[in-house]
Amino acid sequence: MIDLRTHSEIAAQPDRVPAGAHYTNVDIMGQGNTAVNPTKAFHVDTPAAAETMLKKANIGFVADPAQRKAFATVLTDIANAPGPVLFHCTAGKDRAGWTAALLQLTAGVSREDVMKNYLATNNYSASSIAATTKTIKAAKGENTAAAYRMLLGVQADYLNAGLDKLDSDYSSIDAYLTHGLGLPEATTQKLRAKLTT
Repeated sequence: MIDLRTHSEIAAQPDRVPAGAHYTNVDIMGQGNTAVNPTKAFHVDTPAAAETMLKKANIGFVADPAQRKAFATVLTDIANAPGPVLFHCTAGKDRAGWTAALLQLTAGVSREDVMKNYLATNNYSASSIAATTKTIKAAKGENTAAAYRMLLGVQADYLNAGLDKLDSDYSSIDAYLTHGLGLPEATTQKLRAKLTT
């Protein structure tokens, strides 16, 4: 079990780890550079601010050295795990969404199918998003609810911001894994074999 959350998120809502499972925390965003780490630099009070924050988050997964190091740890742990791996963050769509996209791209899945998988989050989370925004609207009004509605869902632009940054900085998933994350070729091959066997 790989927990991608910050220490404060874990303190507020610790995982219940099943017996026999190995738990590890890889804090993706907690140590990142504030220039590309929106959790340290943004207040989400409008839909536009939420959209900007989530685009910057995905760019940070590629641009921020601390976040790249964290993702290298995650992928190495998955490659080396003796059995199944569960990974998660809080909402299951940003840090976990980027992890899932990396795994799919590493396995040779097309970007079109990666995006379809990513956007399915909106369908699976629709009732939860509706309930949360209804509560927020009652407590804080429609403007705040609209901001959180944007924050709780996903848009193609969010993931594309990271993928475009990957393309511009590294040109391919293999170059990102090798030069961006610093993964040895043996680890990449082991990961790819695990994902496709």
